[in-house]
Parts: sequence; C-alpha cells; structure tokens
Amino acid sequence: ENLCLSALAAFRDFMAEHPRIFFYGAGDFGKTFFQYAQAEGFDVEGFLLSDGQPRTETSYHDKPIQYLSAWRGDKEQVGIVTTTGRLTRENIACRLRQEGFRHVFLISEALCNAIFEALLQKRFHDSGGLDEMKTSVKGFPENNDIP
Repeated sequence: ENLCLSALAAFRDFMAEHPRIFFYGAGDFGKTFFQYAQAEGFDVEGFLLSDGQPRTETSYHDKPIQYLSAWRGDKEQVGIVTTTGRLTRENIACRLRQEGFRHVFLISEALCNAIFEALLQKRFHDSGGLDEMKTSVKGFPENNDIP
C-alpha cells in the first residue's frame, strides 16, 4: 500500500509541476487516468498517439486526440504521461525522450492500482454504493462507466 501511495504522490507532483500536460495513449489507461486527473482538479490538454495507431475518435471530453507528428508545442516545457499498457510504456517513454521531450512520466503498476482504487472509492462515496460496472476485455472499465 505504501508503494501505491508513493506512486500516487509522485504522479500528483508531476501533474502539479507542469502547467501543460498531455497523456500519451487514449485507450483504457489514458481515459481512466484522465478521469482521475479531472476529479483531482488537474487539467490535461489532450492525448497523443503514435503515428499510424488506430484512432476511432478525435476527442475525449472535449480534449483532442492527435497523432504525435501533428502536435505542435514546446517539447522542453510540456509534461507527458505515458498512459499505455505495461508492455509498451517504457519503449514509448524512451522514444519520446529521444524526440526531445524533457518531462516524461512513466506510469507503474502500483500507480495504476492506486488510480483505479481511488476512482472506485470516489464512485462508492458519491453514490453511497458501488453499482456493477461493465468491463472491457482488459478488465478496465469501459470508456464511460466511471463518472
């Protein structure tokens, strides 16, 4: 549990230190992290994807989902959080750094667990109970199932 709390503290610190934040990945992880960030009062400007990745939507909660090659901004100032599955996040973080992004936050399994638990607690607290949630194949809530 201490590992989850320290991972959550590091994530919050990173979010607070960077006025411009983008999440790299707009799937289950990205959307779950986005919902947590919003609930905690952090602003996320949008989502970035690898060029060629399938994209079924161009925005999520009015935040753009764009390919990395189309993104324009200061790579030395923006904070990027790798909100992808554990098998790809390290390679993506390394590639982002090679492309000039200076502030890249690599999520961990402990952080994923802490975020998911926090969202479940919030949902339980807000509704007074825990409604049954639909889950996707990966075991994460479907896109719109977490308030």
